[in-house]
Amino acid sequence: MQQQDRENVLAWAVYLNGAESQMMKAAEEMAEAAAAIIRLVNFRRSDSLEHVQEELADVRIMLDQIMPLVGVAPVKSFEDAKLVRLHKRLLAETRRRVNENHQLRGCTTSAEEIAAEAEIALSMSPTEYNRRGM
Repeated sequence: MQQQDRENVLAWAVYLNGAESQMMKAAEEMAEAAAAIIRLVNFRRSDSLEHVQEELADVRIMLDQIMPLVGVAPVKSFEDAKLVRLHKRLLAETRRRVNENHQLRGCTTSAEEIAAEAEIALSMSPTEYNRRGM
């Protein structure tokens, strides 16, 4: 579906069903997605993965409907702040693991070198990092 058509469909859903109704529906879809994820983790069945995918599609559709209702800019601001906080936690954990890895190999590495390696690690995907054998 084209982007403009998608936006129109989402806007009409809110217009016809009402903002409160769509917010409640969003909450229901999020609960269904959470339940599907729990089933996937607990039972690891291939049909569970498909169910998670379907429920996440529902959640994205509902989020796209309610975001304009609650304010896109404030949500984006919270999202950015939370990503910065997550990056800091990941950096600290990566530094700890790099340091631990260096100690296990008997390397003497300065805190600056460990910090630099951690920054390099977080600048790439985990797959790329592991592929490079870092």
